[in-house]
Amino acid sequence: MDSITTLIVEDEPMLAEILVDNIKQFPQFDVIGIADKLESARKQLRLYQPQLILLDNFFTRRQRYRSDPPCSQYTLQGKDYLYYCG
Repeated sequence: MDSITTLIVEDEPMLAEILVDNIKQFPQFDVIGIADKLESARKQLRLYQPQLILLDNFFTRRQRYRSDPPCSQYTLQGKDYLYYCG
């Protein structure tokens, strides 16, 4: 099975590191990039075309980004653990 390419967009370095450490526990996921600014995220989106984006919720309030191709968006918050079902 191919891994799910994942981009992390998080402006807090410590939180980004925690996300990476947690995701590494799941071999189904491959973190291909980390962006701390929207412009960096856009560049990595075009370059890598990740299958999954873990996006800091506050980024979405500051600026909208139209996906091409279109993608589904799910909002998760208030959980202490990362769960994968599949």
